[in-house]
Amino acid sequence: MKDKYMGRINLKCDVCGGDQFSHESDEEIVCAECGKEYTKEELIDSNSEELDNRKDELLDDVKKDLEKSMKDIFRKWR
Repeated sequence: MKDKYMGRINLKCDVCGGDQFSHESDEEIVCAECGKEYTKEELIDSNSEELDNRKDELLDDVKKDLEKSMKDIFRKWR
């Protein structure tokens, strides 16, 4: 079940929308399409809305699966 919640989120450049980056370190991340330079924190901040949305979707999925599992467990106890 754990693998079900693994996923990949493509971070995007806030200038061109590209999702390919090169990086030597967390302090120098460069958009492969337009050359915009980011730090790791800047790239995360510029994608915070998408990251928050994905986190909320993931939490909803976990809650639904947990509810289903609990119902199945209690059904067996009857």
